[in-house]
Amino acid sequence: MQFGIEATVDDDKFFRLAVPVPEEPGKTPGGVEVRAHLRRLVRHIRTRWHNTQITFRGDGHYARPEAMAWCETNGIDYIFGLSGTKPLARKVDEVADDIRTRRAIENLPVLRGYTETRHKAKSWDRERRTVARIEATMLGLDIRFVVTSLDVGSAEWIYDSLYCARGQAENLIKPRGSVKIPRVWSLETPPPDDRRQRR
Repeated sequence: MQFGIEATVDDDKFFRLAVPVPEEPGKTPGGVEVRAHLRRLVRHIRTRWHNTQITFRGDGHYARPEAMAWCETNGIDYIFGLSGTKPLARKVDEVADDIRTRRAIENLPVLRGYTETRHKAKSWDRERRTVARIEATMLGLDIRFVVTSLDVGSAEWIYDSLYCARGQAENLIKPRGSVKIPRVWSLETPPPDDRRQRR
């Protein structure tokens, strides 16, 4: 498992860091464990970039109430995958039905739509912004949810441009450990001049 972190630096450059999180195989981390990892990562980032706005992107097992509450208390934004529940599905049912109906009427293979709602799971201390990606196909309906602290951007932008795009970036970082790739250069250490390498 990995955390993908993106922190905006003052000069509009981005710093990316993939940090392996030790965990027993097959064990999903609990809320206290996720919160502890996030706290350590923020502490590490803040040693170099004190005033950086941090946004965490995590899959569904990061959407723990302890982690979300800690992020909100400490001014950290997040976008976490969220398991669908019946109460949550009911909140987007009208939009989902519209997408399913339009797909059938227009005889399209796939029709995708987005919506958002405010949701409070039983274990949460407050309502949070929840975005749904609804995809109707000839095989049925597929609804995916994310929960976020961000109060800007459309549901589509949150899901496709932030959640899915960051997930793809993490997928591209993961194989680096098993493939011989030259060193990844940090913002502080520029890559060597290509001409010197060719000698």
